[in-house]
Amino acid sequence: ITITGFAQDVNQIKIEILEDAMLDTSGNGNKATEMILYNVLRLTDTEFDADNVTNSVVKPFLGETSIQRQYVQQVIFTNSMSGSTGAAKVWDVSAAQDNSIIAWTTQTTAPYTVYIGSNNEIFANQNSTALFNCIGWSRSCTETETIKNLNLLNTSSVTNMDYMFMAFGFRAMTSLNLGNFDTRNVETMRCMFYGCGSKALTSLD
Repeated sequence: ITITGFAQDVNQIKIEILEDAMLDTSGNGNKATEMILYNVLRLTDTEFDADNVTNSVVKPFLGETSIQRQYVQQVIFTNSMSGSTGAAKVWDVSAAQDNSIIAWTTQTTAPYTVYIGSNNEIFANQNSTALFNCIGWSRSCTETETIKNLNLLNTSSVTNMDYMFMAFGFRAMTSLNLGNFDTRNVETMRCMFYGCGSKALTSLD
């Protein structure tokens, strides 16, 4: 299936095939089927203060006000939602706000490991300003690998990466592997890595 001509800032592209839209030679119809082809993380551009890092550390992470960014010590992307069963906290992080991408943590107190998962491919928002801003800022964060499976986040449609990793892994992160991080459509990267890995980073790929 090839789809073209959609608006660049669209949050989701979904194909719905209605029940019995197709019949086989015996007259048996299909079940109603839904396929999500393009699914975007929610905006985070209000979850930081460009002029004051101290204000940014107390901001929510992906809209969850009970989890401050400074206390998230690790972010792990996963290609399934199955791990969220029985989690201490689960919240919707899809731009469409339909639980097609969710985040969860198994901890009830800080510091937190936050999983971000979907049964479909996860695309970063076209405006990914401050997406990982101030993750791992708190002194309670001791995880040296602040992000895992970043390759499961498709960044090919992102145009704005301003402050995306600002103060990310600030205290304890020793290495950061961006892998095949796609920046082909990015137009602005202002302060993208400002303060990233400031205290302990020794390896950057």
